Amino acid sequence: MIWPFQSSQKPSALIEELGSSDPLVRKNAFTQLADSEDPDCDEEILGHLRNLPDSSSELLLALIDLVGKRGIEDGVDLLKPLLQEDENTLRTAALRALNRIPSQRSLDIIIPLLTDADLVIRKEVREAIIRLYGENAMGALLRSVPSDHASPLYFEISSLLDEMNLFSRMVENFSHPDLEVRKFHFQNLVKFHRPEFIPLYLQLGESAVSSLQGKLRNALSEYSPEEIIPYAQKALAGNPTKGVVQTIDDALFGHNLEFKEDLFKLAAGIQKSELRIHFLSRLTRKVDPFLFQPCLDLIDDPSPRIRTLVFDALASIHKTTIGRLADPNEEKKTLLLKLLEDWRQRIASLAAQGTMENGLLEVTRLFFILAEADHSLLGPVFARLLREQFTESMAGISSWPSEDQFELISETVRKDTSIAAVILSGTGRNPAKSYIKLLFKLLTVLPEGEREVFKRNLETRLKGIRITDFMENSDPDIRTATLEILCDIGGESLPNVLEEALKDLSPKVRTFALQGAIKARHPRMAKILEDATADPDPDVALTAIKNLRSALPADRFNALLSKLVGSPTDEIRAFVLKEIAKVTKQRYIANFKNLSAEVRKLAGSAILKLDGSFIDQLIGELKSLDPASRLRAALIMENIQVGGKGKEALMAAMKDPSRKVRAAVVKTLGVTGDKTLLTQLIEFFNDPDERVRANTIEAISGFGDARAVQILLPFLEDPNNRIRANAAIGVWQIGKVNVVPVVQKMLVHSDPLMKASGLWVLGEVRNEGVLNLILPFLRDTNLLIRVNALKAAAKIKPEALKPFLSSLRQDSSPEIRKILTDLSFKLI
Repeated sequence: MIWPFQSSQKPSALIEELGSSDPLVRKNAFTQLADSEDPDCDEEILGHLRNLPDSSSELLLALIDLVGKRGIEDGVDLLKPLLQEDENTLRTAALRALNRIPSQRSLDIIIPLLTDADLVIRKEVREAIIRLYGENAMGALLRSVPSDHASPLYFEISSLLDEMNLFSRMVENFSHPDLEVRKFHFQNLVKFHRPEFIPLYLQLGESAVSSLQGKLRNALSEYSPEEIIPYAQKALAGNPTKGVVQTIDDALFGHNLEFKEDLFKLAAGIQKSELRIHFLSRLTRKVDPFLFQPCLDLIDDPSPRIRTLVFDALASIHKTTIGRLADPNEEKKTLLLKLLEDWRQRIASLAAQGTMENGLLEVTRLFFILAEADHSLLGPVFARLLREQFTESMAGISSWPSEDQFELISETVRKDTSIAAVILSGTGRNPAKSYIKLLFKLLTVLPEGEREVFKRNLETRLKGIRITDFMENSDPDIRTATLEILCDIGGESLPNVLEEALKDLSPKVRTFALQGAIKARHPRMAKILEDATADPDPDVALTAIKNLRSALPADRFNALLSKLVGSPTDEIRAFVLKEIAKVTKQRYIANFKNLSAEVRKLAGSAILKLDGSFIDQLIGELKSLDPASRLRAALIMENIQVGGKGKEALMAAMKDPSRKVRAAVVKTLGVTGDKTLLTQLIEFFNDPDERVRANTIEAISGFGDARAVQILLPFLEDPNNRIRANAAIGVWQIGKVNVVPVVQKMLVHSDPLMKASGLWVLGEVRNEGVLNLILPFLRDTNLLIRVNALKAAAKIKPEALKPFLSSLRQDSSPEIRKILTDLSFKLI
């Protein structure tokens, strides 16, 4: 309000009166200053405002109010710092003064106060923007939008724009036909996360140049696929431009998507085949198992290219899933197995229905792929498929490994032998070698009668084919079938073929070759049989040995039996020992020391079975005056089953003057497993010989009698390493006593033998928890300790040795290197 008269006082004097203690004076001065038309008034007010001491709060409030009432625009920048004051009275006064000067500069200053801690200030700012600025506030609000969409200011500005309906205005502005105008407004749109802006971005993509595509891609990257897909579906439903397609492609495939079901649905709804191909070529590059079913829904697409993409993707998913199931560390096996079963049921159903218009071939191929991992899918129908669709069925399994193909076909032939004739009928004029190999292998499946018929028909179809070439095949069944057919055909080259086959790596082939040579009366029969006795396969060697009886003189045959007595094969040893027992029992006794432990046991048992008086002879020697004879008798009796009278003789020999005999006797008594001997064996604990006591502990432990635990416990502190080790094993085996503390003492003992025995015990216990006790000894200077540590760790957990392999391979000990060689197969 302007008064009809002017103040007689200068503005500087009135400003001084604002600091008066008299309220009336202050009020009068304020009123005159507010209405003053003095040209220096505004500058006087601003000057005092700039230089006012901090303590003049009342005067400061009056000056702030005057700036607002007089609308002094030059005072806006002076009011701005006051908004940061701690005192709310000053901040509120400054805000209200700014609201009386409604300029863009004032608006820029007050917008940050939308998130002020004072709710009153926030409310006044919000109301001022709506009431004083309205739509004119949009520019300042847009300038103030923070890049952080999680900030409170972002939400306040977004809320204001919503309330003032300014987002709709932004959409209207963006609808301008001029591309440059839209590009200008695009910079404002991207400041917000508003799904309704997505179609505007897609629209801009229609005419967007390459320089704008990157910005569109960045803008759309702020949105999830779930937000983009509904708008993308609408855009792709018509006839989208290349720019729109590229924009959608960038937006959707720029995400690291875990699941893409909606994208497959999107692709399925695209009308144009080339667009479907474009999207599916991206979608099917890397598809996880959860997308098998959505992908399968597109298998009937009219486009051959799409069906190929879908088929390849499904085949890849299946292969990857099978690989994951084979991984012992796979954590989702149960879920993957469930998915795999669902796929099989769905595809089997589709193949059985046969109602697809376009994708039946792809479904059939998928059916065979899934059946590769589960032959049971094909089992019930494969015979019918072979009869009705022979070529397609054989092609369906052609990619399988040959072993899997034969397994399916052989199982089908076993159920229905007439299928063999169907397969034979598909031979053709120039059959492939792989097909002939399949026919040869079928000879191993057919029963004898039908096998002969099949073989004769097969032989008639082999004219002009070099049958001997199949002797080079890696499959022993095929080489055996080849030999069989060659033996039927005969010819001058047969003897040479048989001799070469006797060198074959397969025992089956060598066995058939030997039988063929015998049947054909090979001219070098005796030499062939004699060489075959050294064959590593027991069947081949035994066949040769049995036929040599009639091919060699008796003295040469007996000499050969003596050579074969150490055979590692049970059947050969039994036969040879039986023959040897017929020759003489004394030869066995005389050569006892030179025989291996295994041969001693087998030969002694064979002689005892063949000659019951053998035990009487041993009992007699056990009473001999010759210590060597007594020791030999006790050792032999350890290797045969000793009956009542044998045990009585051994009990009588417990007091033998020879410590070696006593040690052998106690070990033999332990082998009998007769727990009633426990009391008698305890007497050996008083024997002066350490070996006798050690064998006693081993024998008692072998009984497995719970009473033995208390008996053996005192020996855990025995000074002899073997006694202490045997006692530890005994209490652990029988009573599951924790012997680790005992072993720990052994491992720190000064005697290397005690340490070595302790390591042996840990190896027998086989507890992974003691590996930390074993592994340090791999670097011990004592060879026996290193050997026992290596053996113990290998028994418990071979993988634990991997960090030590490099240094162990440099060990000078041949024994260490041999153990490593044997162990390497477990660590591969």
